Amino acid sequence: MYKLIITLIFIFSLVACDTKPISTVDDSRGEKIVDITEKSWRFADYRGQWIVVNYWASWCKPCITEVPELEAFYKAHLQKDAIVVGVNYDFYTKEDTAALAKKYGMTYPVLTSENDPRAQLGVEPIMVLPTTFIINPEGQVVHKLIGEQTQASLEKRMKK
Repeated sequence: MYKLIITLIFIFSLVACDTKPISTVDDSRGEKIVDITEKSWRFADYRGQWIVVNYWASWCKPCITEVPELEAFYKAHLQKDAIVVGVNYDFYTKEDTAALAKKYGMTYPVLTSENDPRAQLGVEPIMVLPTTFIINPEGQVVHKLIGEQTQASLEKRMKK
């Protein structure tokens, strides 16, 4: 019985440590991405850094609650090792999305649903908000996080 328990613990620890990428980012897939400030946006420009892609909507309370945490993470890592990109899933115009970003204090890049980077990320349609993807410095999507995130939860994922 003891050997069985030790074996099961070993197997579960291997599964928990699995860091197999979900997908690899490829800017050549999908349409050109332009953020709400009309800046062209390419994931390749951020190779060597962590990228946090957060899908949100204005009607989603946890999405709005996590904005200060995303903002704190963005400011703590800007010009160092990571960036945050928000993707608004309200299907609003660029102008309406820009107004929301300003209202909620988002200083990180924000995309509209029209410029959804799912194709470049190589991920399935977003079914739950908020959903956050973590891309490692090599351009691999390594985490899909469902629900509200904090600065600490994002930093923890960067260490795995």
